[in-house]
Amino acid sequence: KWELKGRGIYKNQLMVLDMLAHNNWERPIYFAITVGTDNFMGLEKYFQLEGLSYRLVPYIANSPDRQTGVVNIDIMYDNLMHKFTWGGLNDPDVYLDETNTRMVMNFRNNFARLAEALYRKNRKDSAIAVIDKCIEEMPKTTAPFSYFSFPLVNTYYLLDANKKGDVILADMIESFLDEFHYLNAIKDKNGIKRNREIAGSVLSNISQLIQRFKLADASYTYSELKGKYFKEKNETKEEISKNDYLINT
Repeated sequence: KWELKGRGIYKNQLMVLDMLAHNNWERPIYFAITVGTDNFMGLEKYFQLEGLSYRLVPYIANSPDRQTGVVNIDIMYDNLMHKFTWGGLNDPDVYLDETNTRMVMNFRNNFARLAEALYRKNRKDSAIAVIDKCIEEMPKTTAPFSYFSFPLVNTYYLLDANKKGDVILADMIESFLDEFHYLNAIKDKNGIKRNREIAGSVLSNISQLIQRFKLADASYTYSELKGKYFKEKNETKEEISKNDYLINT
């Protein structure tokens, strides 16, 4: 049993209720991940995530990550890794409008949820393969890595795939630092202040992630010269990658 909240009921909700009353679990019922939560009618605790939709199941399916829908690992892995095609999202010649770019955020989030679920089951190789697939199909050239990319980075580090995590993290550092400095130079108007606060919040979260996984080594001093990056300690100077430089500075 569940409680249908609200002060009224709409025809689309009546349709779903009628379907639930008469379907008798003979055919699966799915809700798209992209619809507003008011369309779920309080049924979220009975949702199972299988890809880009939630399957309604006849039992409470609490998710350990406290997001909507418990991940069905085997079905979702098969869907994301083998069955779904992604329409050339990794083709730089394919134009994505704002709506499609937002969909990429949803796709990445679901890849991240699957990878996290695999990590909790100690299926580490599969978890890494899932994130690799996500980055391959939806690279930063398709849609910049945003705040919603944190779960991908975090899971890479949990899986000890630090080099792969560093690539995304360094890109986010560079991107959001540039955005923050740009917005900081503009007078507060037309939502600029809000956007600057968002960029600052992302940078703060990046700093916390770096501390959590001890990614930075404060025993060195870091410098940049003519497009090359160095770390130095006790009169020993070593060239490093741009990713290492960004993460440590």
